[in-house]
Amino acid sequence: MYKISSFIAGNAGIYINSNKNYDKINLIKLSVHEATGNCISLENRGNVVIDNNTVYNCGNDGIKFYISEPANWDETDWSAIATSNSNNVQIINTEVYSAFNNGIYLASHSAKITNNNFHNNGTSGEGHNIYLLGDNAFVEKNRITDCQGYDGFRFAGEKLNFRYNFLKNNNRHDISFWSDFPEVFSYNKIYGNVVLPTGADAIYINTGAGKFNSISIYNNTIHGFGDKTYGLKLVACENVVAKNNIIKTKYRSSINSAIILEPTCEGGTNGFIADNNVVHCESDKCFYHAGDEMDLNLISWQSKGYGANSIVADPLFENENAGTAEGLKLSAGSPAVDAGVRMSLD
Repeated sequence: MYKISSFIAGNAGIYINSNKNYDKINLIKLSVHEATGNCISLENRGNVVIDNNTVYNCGNDGIKFYISEPANWDETDWSAIATSNSNNVQIINTEVYSAFNNGIYLASHSAKITNNNFHNNGTSGEGHNIYLLGDNAFVEKNRITDCQGYDGFRFAGEKLNFRYNFLKNNNRHDISFWSDFPEVFSYNKIYGNVVLPTGADAIYINTGAGKFNSISIYNNTIHGFGDKTYGLKLVACENVVAKNNIIKTKYRSSINSAIILEPTCEGGTNGFIADNNVVHCESDKCFYHAGDEMDLNLISWQSKGYGANSIVADPLFENENAGTAEGLKLSAGSPAVDAGVRMSLD
């Protein structure tokens, strides 16, 4: 085992490569900052625990897990990730902020990212608070806010559980599934999250190549503050199920719709299933169907086979202007109370 604790690193940061034969690496109670490159770098390492650290003001990424890449790897070859030895990475109780690029860049199998605070990363105008590539990951109970670059959370891979996180005010997308890999990625779950987009969209599913298949989007609460936000935008995917979500946005044509659906996401064995959602916008037309290039009210949405048990009504949050998860608790008499169906997700 290799362990560093109670350590303050200067501009060189911390770098651990694959040549060291450690069976486990623990980085505990570190303050790592002002590095000219990555604050913490690990190359093709597994069995790593990063616990109770503070990482900030990094010249590139806050924490970066490299894979042993081919020299000409262009980030479209998934096999380089699939065959990497970066397994069982845990990042817990850690704060990462003001990284020039990504707060965390992690290519890993079976990662657990829990109880962290990622904010104000991507100061270059690019990068993400979290950029995760891999499979079988749990990302839960994190605070992911104020990304200055692109996305609060960007993901490519499969068998992800993204749950019980709080996201707010990330620049482009709060939750983004985007892949430049030609593979089809399956069995991802997004549930129990609270999202407050102020200038971006809450959940965005799209690809540059390949496809996301079998995505479950359940029990999320989304309140869009901005004049250019939408709740759920589905562009390139199939077999998506969206149920029990509460989505409230402002309205100004399609750019503020609660749900935006491209025809490319209506395919697959089961197509697109959306039901038992409570939506509200500043018009009765809370849905946008890109195939028809039309904003739709609930009756028109239902005529396309969606939302038979959905409701268009103000969910009556207790204090929606507070900008907190607590403020989005439901008031007595909310139409969202008992409007969902029982789900089994864990």
